[in-house]
Amino acid sequence: MRISLAFAAFLVLLIPQPRVHAQNTPVTAEVELDQDQFLPLEDIKVAVRIINLTGRTLHMGADNGWLKFIVETKDGFPVLPESEPAVVGEFDLPTSKTGIKRVNLVPHFPVKQSGRYTVRAEIEVPGLNKAVTSRPVSFDIFNGTVLKSITVGVVRTNAGPGGVGDQRTFLLQRKHNGQADQLYVRLTDQATGNTLKVIPVGRLIAIGEPEVQVDQQSRLHVLFRVDSQTFRYVVVTADGEMVRRQTHDYGTGAPKLRMNGENAVVVSGGVRREMSSDIPVSARVEDNGGDKAP
Repeated sequence: MRISLAFAAFLVLLIPQPRVHAQNTPVTAEVELDQDQFLPLEDIKVAVRIINLTGRTLHMGADNGWLKFIVETKDGFPVLPESEPAVVGEFDLPTSKTGIKRVNLVPHFPVKQSGRYTVRAEIEVPGLNKAVTSRPVSFDIFNGTVLKSITVGVVRTNAGPGGVGDQRTFLLQRKHNGQADQLYVRLTDQATGNTLKVIPVGRLIAIGEPEVQVDQQSRLHVLFRVDSQTFRYVVVTADGEMVRRQTHDYGTGAPKLRMNGENAVVVSGGVRREMSSDIPVSARVEDNGGDKAP
């Protein structure tokens, strides 16, 4: 039986197209992480680099299915997403150009347990009739070292006449990442033990211990060394918001936390150095992008 050439071509189009690695297509996909070790619920920000070598402009991001992530344990078991990352946002990617899409995996994938994981990106490329899959990139989840733990009561305005509110626990945690230690504030709900937020606060060196104080508003004040002569000072609310970040240098003596005459926590001693990365930023500081806190 004869089959026309047109019908034969149609049959070819009906054959499922394979999912191939990026290196075998004119479109390359790569996954990059800014670090490879994370605390549970610390933001895992993934950058997906898409390189177009097709010889034509690609129109990407027309729907939320064009970019997907595949997360697996070290044993190859899939970590099923609780929701799909929002990646909608149309853009044109000219040939010989690179586009980058950044996504935080943590709100979507339950990677809370300690262990090693891998992440891959899968991209539906318009006109290629095939999905391009990046090579896997590994990362580790581990608990870090708890330096201090402080539980505070939080009175809410709607708590009623008795003034009973929530209880929050601030955990000051150290994580060794490469050649430097990083300091984090983990905020948990005392009743459930659930982690509400993980806030990176800065680099930490092994000279002395961080100072901590809690003020009358149940806010955590932390002062710690980022190098031999420089200190970072941060204030975090019981809702997990960093409302103050300052840099203080060693002066005639080291800066210290103390209570003033109004029962407010302040930094005493040392010399404050105003930076463009301060929270809030001083009006006297011009943010030229080059003077950031360490």
